[in-house]
Amino acid sequence: MKRVLFVIISLSAALMVAFVFVSLRPSAVERPPPGPQKLPVTVKAPDIKPSIVVLDTPAPEAAPVPAEAKPAAIASASDIQSPPPSVQPASAQVKSRKAPKPPKEPLKDPLARVALSMVGFDADAEEYWLMAINDPTITGEEKEDLIEDLNEEGFDDPKNVTADDIPLILSRLNIIEAYAPFAADELNARSFLEAYKDLWNMLAKASAR
Repeated sequence: MKRVLFVIISLSAALMVAFVFVSLRPSAVERPPPGPQKLPVTVKAPDIKPSIVVLDTPAPEAAPVPAEAKPAAIASASDIQSPPPSVQPASAQVKSRKAPKPPKEPLKDPLARVALSMVGFDADAEEYWLMAINDPTITGEEKEDLIEDLNEEGFDDPKNVTADDIPLILSRLNIIEAYAPFAADELNARSFLEAYKDLWNMLAKASAR
């Protein structure tokens, strides 16, 4: 009895499943029978050619060229003259040249220059030189040179003194110290000071060698 009941239940379940499956299946949609296919229609644009309108306008006439505007004929190389050399004015030429120094007046006492070269080791020469630098008839420039050139005259090479020149340098420094306080005028005093300074520089240079 149980088996029969089980078979009935199984069949009922199968029928229900089949019913549900059929009810859920989408119904087929009828499609119209295929007819002849239509090809796309292409519309051809009309063949329109652009029309060009040519205006009959007269060309403008070229303006006449005046005779002055015409290019001049090119001169040949032989016709071209080189420009004249520039001439400087006389004033510029004078400025470009150094004015020559006026010549020195002849020495009033040339022997004083000879005595100067022996000042420091010859007593007679020193006495003659001393008289010359105090002589009022001798120009100031000449006396100035007689004093300031104590650092040049009598030296073999004043620019490159050596230890052999030291005795003469010291002797002339002593002479300046003796006579400078009694200088005849301001020019002599200034010349003594200049010579003294130069002799000290020479002494330092000679001592360093």
